[in-house]
This record gives sequence, C-alpha cells and structure tokens, in this order.
Amino acid sequence: MTAPEPPIELRRLRWVGPLTIGLAVGANLIVRELLMALISLPREFPPLQPWAIALFTALGVAGAVGVFWVVARLSPRPLRTYRIVAGIALVLSAVPNLALLGADPRSVPFPGLAPLPVLILLVFHVVAAAVSVGLLTTLTVRPSAPGERSGSSGDPRAGARPSQLR
Repeated sequence: MTAPEPPIELRRLRWVGPLTIGLAVGANLIVRELLMALISLPREFPPLQPWAIALFTALGVAGAVGVFWVVARLSPRPLRTYRIVAGIALVLSAVPNLALLGADPRSVPFPGLAPLPVLILLVFHVVAAAVSVGLLTTLTVRPSAPGERSGSSGDPRAGARPSQLR
C-alpha cells in the first residue's frame, strides 16, 4: 500500500499557474542565452528566436497547467497521475522536433535547419517540463500544520479528493 497523497488546493492555481508560465519562459530564455554563448547555433533559425521560445513555452506550459487542473479534479492520486501524464507529454512533444531531423532542409521553411539546433529545441522542452512538474506538484499542495504528517492528520478531508476541497 502506498502512502496517501497530500490534498491539492486547486484555488492555488490562480497564482501558481501564472508563476509557472513566467518561470518556465524565463528559464528557457536564460538557457537559450547560455546555449548561444557556448555553442555555435544558427541565429537565423526561427525556433531559436527569443520570441518563439517565449511564445511556445508559454503556450505549452499553459496547457500543462490546464492538464494539471483536470487531473487534480478527476484523479484519486493526482500528483502521481500528473507526473506520469507529464512524462508521456514530454516524450510526445519531441516527435515534431525529431521529425524535422529527417526532413529535407529544402522542404522546410526554416533557414538554419540542421540536426544540432533541432536537438537543442528538446532542451527547452525538458526545462519547461521540469519547471511545470516541479512547481505544479509542490506549490498546489495544501501545507501541513506543524507536527502534522501529510495525509494522516485525522482531518476527514485529508484523504478527500481534490475536487472536494474547493
């Protein structure tokens, strides 16, 4: 038998969601600057432009926040379930990038298309996933009272589904 998960307070998503989006965008832009300084990457490759990284990170992480909300409302073990769903989503998010590796550069409207920049895009997926999973699965959890063990407080709501804690 596994230990019960601590309850999630969905109302925390009002601030955790925007925070997660902002930090993921910021982290990816910092990673971009580091990579551009360390590796010779084509600056003309559109997906490596700051606006593209910011836009697609924000959209992807907003989707991750929405998926977290759905999982938290429907799953009896939302933290575990979300981590699994996020892992699967990370793998699936790599498919379009990996498809570019096999594409004929003349048929893709991206100047600077080469294997290294395409693979570098996967780094941004991993950074966004790490920020999303890390923040959403920690900052939405109801804090335990001092001396209280998570999930075993005697509080009848401790084992309640997150949707029951609204």
